[in-house]
Amino acid sequence: MIIDAAENALGEKLDCDVAIVGSGAAGITLGLALAKQGISVVIAEAGGIKNNAQSQSFFTGEAEGQRPVPLEILRQRCLGGTTTAWGGRCIPFDPIDFSRRSWIAHSGWPIDYDELARFYPDALRICQAGQPEFSAETLGIPELVAGFEDGDVTSDNLERWSLPLDFGREYRAELKQNPSIRLLLNAPCVDIRLRDGYRQVESIVLQGKDRTRLHARCYCLCAGGLEVPRLLLAANSQIPRGIGNDHDVVGRYYMGHLCGIIAQASFDPQRRIAPGYHRDHDGVYVRRRFSITEEAQRRESLPNMAALLHHPMIGNPSHGNGVLSLMFLAIYFFRSVRARIPPCFLGLEQGSDSETRLFMLHVANVFKDLPNVMTRFPGFAINRLLAKRRIPSFVPPNRSGRFPIYYHIEQTPNPRSRVRLAASVDELGIPRLKTEFRTTQGDLEAVMRVHEFLGNYFSRTAVGKIEYLSASPEQDVLAQFDMGDAHYLGTTRMGIDPAESVVDAQCRVHGYDNLFIVSSSVFPTSAQANPTLTIVALALRAAELIDDRLRS
Repeated sequence: MIIDAAENALGEKLDCDVAIVGSGAAGITLGLALAKQGISVVIAEAGGIKNNAQSQSFFTGEAEGQRPVPLEILRQRCLGGTTTAWGGRCIPFDPIDFSRRSWIAHSGWPIDYDELARFYPDALRICQAGQPEFSAETLGIPELVAGFEDGDVTSDNLERWSLPLDFGREYRAELKQNPSIRLLLNAPCVDIRLRDGYRQVESIVLQGKDRTRLHARCYCLCAGGLEVPRLLLAANSQIPRGIGNDHDVVGRYYMGHLCGIIAQASFDPQRRIAPGYHRDHDGVYVRRRFSITEEAQRRESLPNMAALLHHPMIGNPSHGNGVLSLMFLAIYFFRSVRARIPPCFLGLEQGSDSETRLFMLHVANVFKDLPNVMTRFPGFAINRLLAKRRIPSFVPPNRSGRFPIYYHIEQTPNPRSRVRLAASVDELGIPRLKTEFRTTQGDLEAVMRVHEFLGNYFSRTAVGKIEYLSASPEQDVLAQFDMGDAHYLGTTRMGIDPAESVVDAQCRVHGYDNLFIVSSSVFPTSAQANPTLTIVALALRAAELIDDRLRS
């Protein structure tokens, strides 16, 4: 059943077995998994079926530090959450990501890899990203670089791609038809009420057409890496510091990934290079990537990472590729799309051309390279815009053998990087967020050491070399820190010690009998992987744990 709380009065009180706040990848996965076991579920979504400017305005806040991206740009307040706008990349975490590593401060999960790995196959099915096969050699995917020798660096690892799947659109009918689920739209959570010495949730308060108390046996916050700490901190009428915040940990360890492009790989032009996408036997797009083995990470004290051969910066017309220039012009004129792409990835910061001159140079590229545009662009446009399973991006052939390297590296957890409540409030009277995203000198050094390690390996194995794009690569790294990625992680981290974490190994808030968090906010470390697949796996695990708990 789906109810729009903005139009329909819910009454003073609702009851269910499990109350879920948020209808993104975590909330929908968790709700459907529990309902299949006959557990009654209410999913409270703050937004409606579709996103709109008024709804997005609730995300407005203050962004300080090294990620000054407005907080309302990269998140979606609607059914499906941010899956309505994600790219679709699906990658599991690695065993080393769960380990306590002396060279990564505050690392270590209270669960091991196997505890989560068993849920990845079903998570891939839910994300519609194919089978749990991530070895390129096993699937017969062509070599990334012909003759590349796997050793400390391997190119056998694959990333898989969802459609990308909008969870709200894909699972809306199932949510509507399942008799064990009530999905409430436009029903933001405005308070969490406690009982039994403030150590058990008594109800959550929803604000729709009227104000409703939702009572449940278990409560699950699935609202994302920024909204979850906001809910906990703002629920301070009974506990002034906020729920789960006895040790001032809620909102700390705010992290994402260190990512960007500061160098290019140069290979012998005679080598066959296959940097683009391939399809597996299910038609799912897969792509090879460079990674550093666990043994080498431990020996050299390196963070986990991945590196892709990338297309040239599309905003810099010096690439001369008409297809890339046409893509840039499309992004340039669709400002809503342009706002979501960091300038460093468009290449806008690489020159001082005026906008008019930049526009004309790209138009000139299109006409000069018209045969290539006519040959390649229509097929790409169809596969990108019209196909149900979209090709993720355009990676053109490159006869020069030179490719920018896009790096994606885990960030060291930092308690000084945090989110807090701002002084201002939204229309419902809930404090807005103030984010303080902080990187460290260690993060900068980690990026540089990874590039040095890759460069040495390429040279030692005679496969190629790595060259920095500027005389000041450290400054390039710092500039890209300023934009970061769209991943909001670690703000209610998982751990054993309540003094250093917010939830335990079962994703239950320390000291609270019936309050759980299922979100990227519980990640103790960010790993090299995009978070969505692991969020879905965590939701499946949480459904199993909650089901066992309710039955016992």
